[in-house]
This record gives sequence, structure tokens and C-alpha cells, in this order.
Amino acid sequence: MASENAAAPPLPPRDPTSTGPKPTRLSTEPTKPKNEPMFSDMDKMGFPGVAPYRRANEFAITTEGFIPLCEKEYDIIASNQPYFAKVVAKSAWVYYCTMSLYARFISIRQEEGDSTYDEDSFANQVLSGNHALPGQIDAYISGFGHVGDTASLHYRLAIPAWPNQQGHFGRISANTHLMYMSMPCPRLCVQRIQADLHITATPGNRDWDLTQDIRPAAGLPTRNLLVWARAATLTNDQVAFLESADVMEDQFPTS
Repeated sequence: MASENAAAPPLPPRDPTSTGPKPTRLSTEPTKPKNEPMFSDMDKMGFPGVAPYRRANEFAITTEGFIPLCEKEYDIIASNQPYFAKVVAKSAWVYYCTMSLYARFISIRQEEGDSTYDEDSFANQVLSGNHALPGQIDAYISGFGHVGDTASLHYRLAIPAWPNQQGHFGRISANTHLMYMSMPCPRLCVQRIQADLHITATPGNRDWDLTQDIRPAAGLPTRNLLVWARAATLTNDQVAFLESADVMEDQFPTS
């Protein structure tokens, strides 16, 4: 029995004078040129031509550094202007900065025609305010946008998560936790303020939980959840400031 590793027999030598097989039934008349039917149909429709297709170029961002920046700027302002911190709670400051961030994102969505009427109204209301943000926060927010390079290519900013009508990203789960860790949740900004009001009126446990509709199946929130922080006791002036804006422990203005 021959071995599987035995060498294959050599090929027979090629005849250098061989011209190979000769074709049969050669055509004696040239084939008339004709256009592809698809292009003929395009021509009848007045189609001017074709162009190379370029897929949309996108790049994604996250904003996990935004809330720490806002809180640090608050501390700096408070050290230089004690009256500011006496009147404005840190939770209220974080809320205002976060709304400014989303107003910027809405203005970017407007460029693509993706914003809604309510979003446009909200952005106009926020951006028309007379309260300028500190330079560091303003630079952070202004840095977001679409980009064009020297080759005239357009790169579209892709926002990883967008809040629903209730101001959140859905129930926190394995599918949504990255959204809450990457983007500040407007609903949590509101709840953080209300947690401060609650602990001020009723001292107790400062580790507040999330509302039932977004609460995960198990576990309590931590600082990994953007915006969340332990409830802080407010000054009388801070409470009065919030109440002047109709912000209460159990209610929050919607417009």
C-alpha cells in the first residue's frame, strides 16, 4: 500500500510549439455595441450621471467628565464669592450646567434637522439667558460639534444617548447603564435637588434612591451614576431661592 506522503508523479513536459485548443464557430461579423439597459432607462429619465458614494462619517463622545468639572467650578466660585454658595445650592448649579450642555447638543441637532419643536424652544430659552457660564465650562460645552477636515470630509457628532420625554434613558440595566455613566441624566438632576430639599426638611439618610421607573433590580446608586451625590443640607437662602423658582420637594416646573 502506497504511503500517504509519497511524492506525486511529475507532470509531463509541455510542448513549446503547442498553440493550445483552437476555437470553433468563429464569428465573422462584429457585435454591435449597445448600452446596458439600466443606463438606458436612466438616460430616458434625464439622469445626469453617477457619483462615488461616501458613507457618513461619525465620531462618538461621552461626557463623564462634565459633572466633576461643574462641581469643581462651583467650589472655586464659592471660595471667591461666598454669597453665591449661600444662595445657590450645588445641586441647582449642576442642574443649570447640565441644561446648558443639552441646549448645546440641541443646537447641534438643529444643524441636521433632527431637533423637535419642544427641544428648539428649550434651547432658545436656555441660551438666551443672561447668566454666563464660567470659562472652563463654556469651553467644554462649545467644543462639541460636527467637524470638517482639509479634505472637505464632514464628520458628524454622534451623541451616545438621548433622554426620553420623561428626562431619562429608561430603567437602569445591563443595556442602559453605560448611558447613565456617559451622559448626565436630566431626571437625576431634578431628583438630586429634591433630595437636598427632603434631607433639609427631614434629616436622615443622605443616600437617596432612584424613582421606581428607572431603579435597577438590585443595588443602590453610587457616584458612578453621573449627577448622583449624597443629599446635602441646604441653607435657608438656598431653599428660598429654589422655592422662588417653584422648585419644591414634591414638584418641579416643567417649562
